[in-house]
Amino acid sequence: MPHPTDLMPLPAYLTVSALMFAIGALGVLIRRNPLIIFMSIELMLNAVNLSFVIQRMDRCLSSSS
Repeated sequence: MPHPTDLMPLPAYLTVSALMFAIGALGVLIRRNPLIIFMSIELMLNAVNLSFVIQRMDRCLSSSS
C-alpha cells in the first residue's frame, strides 16, 4: 500500500484541513440559521479530525519504514 503522502504531500492535506475549518468558522459567524450553524460546526470538527488522522498516519508510517 503506498504511503498517503506519496500521492499528495503532508502540507497539502493540512491546507485542505485549514480551508475546511475556515469555511466552517465563517459559516458559524455569518449565518443565523441553527441548522447551518450546526453543519458548519460539524465541518470544523471534520477538519480537525482530518488533520489528526493525517499527522498520525504520517508519524506511524514514517517510523515503521
